[in-house]
Formats: sequence, structure tokens, C-alpha cells
Amino acid sequence: RTITIQPWEKKMIEPIEKAIIASNLGFNPSNNGEQVIINVPMLTEERRKDLVKAAHKEGENARISIRGARHKALDGIKKLVKDGLSEDL
Repeated sequence: RTITIQPWEKKMIEPIEKAIIASNLGFNPSNNGEQVIINVPMLTEERRKDLVKAAHKEGENARISIRGARHKALDGIKKLVKDGLSEDL
């Protein structure tokens, strides 16, 4: 079970490898100068639970980000209306 990433630009191999390591998904990539090779370990029940927790955490972070953007947009609209923007726009 391997994943092979072959970037068009060879100078991108090292940043790709660093990004995979920084993702904290438990992958240990290696490269042969032309491609990044990732050996994917078999999923254990414990690892599966960890991945579910990580997915829930990412989902919550996305909800918080969307909520913040929505509040920011609504505040901007309220300010524009307060400053005299007509309602038909």
C-alpha cells in the first residue's frame, strides 16, 4: 500500500515531503529524487479512531471559520446600511 507523488517540478519534492510530515497523519514519506513515496500502514481500530477525531476537529475548525466570515460580512452590511446605503442595492 503505497502512494506515489510525482511533481512536475523536481524542486517541489522537498516541500511536498515536509508538508506530508507536518500534516501529522502518521505517514513517513521518502523520495528518490524524482518522486515522493508514502507507505500507508494498515488501519488499526485505534488509528481509525484517531483519524475520526482529527476529522471532527477539522470540521469544527471549518464551522468556526465560516461563522466568523459570516459575522464579519453581516457587520460590514450593517455598517453600510447605517452609513446610508439604499436598501434596493
